[in-house]
Amino acid sequence: MAQEKTIDLSGEKEAEEPKTKKPHHANVKERPSDASGIYTRVDRAERAWEKDIRVRCERTQQRIVEWLEGREDEELATIIREDGAAMIGGMIAMCGSAEWMRRPVVGAMAVFEPLIAFGRLIRVLAGRWRLSRIEAAEKRAQAEWEAAAEAERRAEEEAAAAAQPRSFRHNVVE
Repeated sequence: MAQEKTIDLSGEKEAEEPKTKKPHHANVKERPSDASGIYTRVDRAERAWEKDIRVRCERTQQRIVEWLEGREDEELATIIREDGAAMIGGMIAMCGSAEWMRRPVVGAMAVFEPLIAFGRLIRVLAGRWRLSRIEAAEKRAQAEWEAAAEAERRAEEEAAAAAQPRSFRHNVVE
């Protein structure tokens, strides 16, 4: 005979929870703090186009972080440093599912990399040129000030000499 099942209508919970339930956090993997593990592929080696995009983006990202740190913008530098891997991984994943995006991404990198490199070079050279111009202007201003001070000193000496009575002048032929 079949067993009868009774239904508890009291509203009280059963004393035991089913033993097959796992806690929710047991299935969740620990996330890396710097987002470096996001979009990484465990099942196979990285393809050549993926490596090319990743390496170029990481190099560009590092230069941008250095530039931001040089401008003392630690907040943006930290954001790019911590989430840059996720950004790069997302771009690579997007290019994997939409092959037509690879060419524009590589093309953009071909433009950005030299711009960043030349930008750094031009910034350093322009800074040095500006400093040399400032130093030259300061030297010119100092020389002009010294010349004006010497002219004023001579004028004062001549005025003092002209103001002396004739009897106190020595070696004056009249």
